[in-house]
Amino acid sequence: MAEDEEPARGAPLSPKSTNPIARPALGVRAPFKRPGGANPGAAFKKPFRSPMMNAPVDRGVPTFVARVSETEGAPAKSSMAGQMAPLIGKPKPQVGLAAIKRLNPIATAKPMVPTPDKLYFSCLYAKRKSAKNRSSKSWVDGIAINQHPTTTLLDMTGKIVAKGKAGTCVEGTTMEIGNWEVEIQDSVSEDSFLSGAALAGGSTAPPPAALRAPPAVRNAAPFRPAVGSIRDGIAAASQRRGGGLNGAAIERQPLHDPNKEGAIVMSSAGVDLPEGRSNVTVVVDPFIGRHLRPHQRDGVRFMYECVVGLRRGGASGSIHKGCLLAHEMGMGKTLQVIALLWTLLKQGPIAGKPVVRKAVIACPASLVGNWGGEIKKWLNDTRLEPLLVEGGEGADGKQKFEDWALPNQRRHCVLVTSYETLRSHAKTVQKATGGIDLLVCDEAHRLKNTKGDTQTIAALRALRCDRRVLLTGTPIQNDLGEFFAVMDFACPGLLGDASVFKKVFSTPVEASRDKHATAEEKRIGAARSAELGRMTREFVHRASARDVNAKHLPPKTEYVVFVRPSPVQAALYRAVLRRGARDGSQPLRALQQLQRLCNSASLLMRARGEGEEGEDVGGGSLSDLSSKVPEGYPDPSDPRVPAHDEAMSGKLAVLIRMLQGMRRGIDKTVIVSGYTSTLDIIAEACLVMGGKVSRLDGSVPPNQRVPLVNSFNAGRGGDVFLLSTKAGGVGLNLVGANRLVLFDSDWNPANDLQALARVWRDGQKRPVTIYRLVSTGTVEEKIFQRQMLKGDVASCMGRN
Repeated sequence: MAEDEEPARGAPLSPKSTNPIARPALGVRAPFKRPGGANPGAAFKKPFRSPMMNAPVDRGVPTFVARVSETEGAPAKSSMAGQMAPLIGKPKPQVGLAAIKRLNPIATAKPMVPTPDKLYFSCLYAKRKSAKNRSSKSWVDGIAINQHPTTTLLDMTGKIVAKGKAGTCVEGTTMEIGNWEVEIQDSVSEDSFLSGAALAGGSTAPPPAALRAPPAVRNAAPFRPAVGSIRDGIAAASQRRGGGLNGAAIERQPLHDPNKEGAIVMSSAGVDLPEGRSNVTVVVDPFIGRHLRPHQRDGVRFMYECVVGLRRGGASGSIHKGCLLAHEMGMGKTLQVIALLWTLLKQGPIAGKPVVRKAVIACPASLVGNWGGEIKKWLNDTRLEPLLVEGGEGADGKQKFEDWALPNQRRHCVLVTSYETLRSHAKTVQKATGGIDLLVCDEAHRLKNTKGDTQTIAALRALRCDRRVLLTGTPIQNDLGEFFAVMDFACPGLLGDASVFKKVFSTPVEASRDKHATAEEKRIGAARSAELGRMTREFVHRASARDVNAKHLPPKTEYVVFVRPSPVQAALYRAVLRRGARDGSQPLRALQQLQRLCNSASLLMRARGEGEEGEDVGGGSLSDLSSKVPEGYPDPSDPRVPAHDEAMSGKLAVLIRMLQGMRRGIDKTVIVSGYTSTLDIIAEACLVMGGKVSRLDGSVPPNQRVPLVNSFNAGRGGDVFLLSTKAGGVGLNLVGANRLVLFDSDWNPANDLQALARVWRDGQKRPVTIYRLVSTGTVEEKIFQRQMLKGDVASCMGRN
């Protein structure tokens, strides 16, 4: 056969192969053959590289690259030399040869991971010096942020120290930024920086677990009370020596059956505590435990775990025995504390010894009697008889403190007193007893001083008690600095230093809530807020009244009623604004006058204890404003005009219409105001309409407040109850009313929230309606908007 007619064996495009590959039968393994046969080295060749990758290209000669079209049977297209042929579809297998899957090195390459815009590193930095000795420089920890080509140096509070182009920024390098020499250390994740965990105030502890489930009881055997057998006597004696019969702690019988249906188990035997290993299962007394709702059971268990040392967290991850129960108003925080007190007074996880011998409950003066009544309601005097010491008792009060503090005194295990009274007698309690076992602070937002140097806080710390339970429905009122103060008293050192906390958490979070905040500020604020919640989650327990009480109480409806000021109010308001704009020397006094004017024009023009006749505003006398009153309307400064005249106040006119629409003897209304002079005007209007009115403000002695509230709830106090925001806005149960009117708003939203919760709470049997009156186009609208902004800051703590 001629040479040109010889068949091309193994040609790639041969239609029929003359050397077919022998394949083994299905399921039969082919015998091993050495690659290359007689010439083994021929089988080991270099990896294939396409000639299109490295071969020199002659752009004058077209080179064709055969390939298979996307469409089966379509003619193959060609590419000119120097152009990469697109690889579309799979290569068509050769006839008679096994189909070989070849991977395209370009198409199968892993996609490149995009480099982050910013890189974060921990670093050390010091002032540049001519000395080359490293030890002669003062090095400080910091954070370096590299966003090519700029590197920013921050201190450990997040404050920018220097910024500049310093070259490559990787681990182990040294660079100069401004006047600083910087040594780059380890890489820091973006999440750690944004949350503040990488900064000085961040947490180095592992993420805390969620609220613990009820502990499992190890011994499921039927409950049997302890009997006085010989073996039990030997075991008790051995336990007092610190060991059991076999050298180990003996598990004792609990005081109450943990296997009974509905039993509330606080802790099981075998749990490690700071004082040792527990050997008794602690169960809440069923006498009071059966009254607890699910969220209250969680709250009691939370407080117990904190005070016995089962929880740790914060910046250092250390154990703290204080906590903050931040359930909203009206959710039964008092009952939860009573259940905790009764449990700790009678039981303990180690040898059954009670954890608490003496406890102090500090609260506002108006709530001392309320605490006494609640303890009597749930436990009776036969189980627990507290000692109530209210303010204004003089020498008699001092004697009560001295008697209660005697070491052998066992009749009154619990002392209930006001903050003011305790401040005067804290040293007496501390000297006589050497400290107490449990301190409960009701309405703990009173301890919101950031410096912690007030007389009240000093008196409470003098009691030398590390088990501290703080109660408040509004843990954050104005800013996060107040929250820091409350938590630093409950758990000292939990959030670190106050100045660092302000820079790392407080300032970024509050800046992110501003309407002009940038996207980056919002991102940092959200991350810092989440980190702060993580750091405090083990020691703060929150619950929403809207979610819980809605299942157990009648419905509540809230209205924000925007009221147009009367013509007299509007004219005087414009005049005061113009005078204040010209002078502007006393803006705070001007704001107070505008607030009083929004309540009633007569409050501004007449002296009612909150200002003197003829006081100045904006460089002019108030008496000169009479000329600004529109014609045909009464002069507010004229004493012959009733202060409750409807021309004096648009809100008062609306309130009178509401009261006239009430059903006498059925509907009862609580009217709340921050000004006692406003309550005077409302009382005059109510007396003109007829009917009995009850009133509670700062002038009512503490020992008369509880009987006054009880009389109103029982239906003997009339249909209207006038309440001062500051004196009676906390802790009171006014469930006898089914309506509440908030006549004016406070700059502090917590004061209004406390007052609004007096009616819709445990014990309410009727649907509740709440009205908030706001004068349109005035400073009251600004106050209302400010309250909403502060509410956003408070929401950063989230829920449990």
